[in-house]
Amino acid sequence: MSPRHAVDAVAADVRDHPITVDGTGLFNATRQLGLLCHLTSRMTADAEYQLASNIAGLPPAEILGMTAGHLGRAIAHYTQALTPLITLTTTGQHTLQHKLDSLDHRSRLLAHLDDAGRP
Repeated sequence: MSPRHAVDAVAADVRDHPITVDGTGLFNATRQLGLLCHLTSRMTADAEYQLASNIAGLPPAEILGMTAGHLGRAIAHYTQALTPLITLTTTGQHTLQHKLDSLDHRSRLLAHLDDAGRP
């Protein structure tokens, strides 16, 4: 899939699967966040490889780099919205900490951050 087609596919997924204040919306948000992260790393890698050698069929490295920057900002917006969304979708808990802990996402994030901090 070309970089342009990949961006179009993620944009279509975002349009077709709205984020709502329920479990489905939370699933959509986390899935779309994962898609954006994957796409950003792909654009960054494509830009890096193109800088090393001219690979036919890829957009210029400058365009790939700018696209990765825009995708990074989209990821930032998703992550800012995630905590309020989790809070709104887990109404059965009494405190914000209980709401965060009721989803496995927070503990998974902490595990990944711990792994990333190891040499």
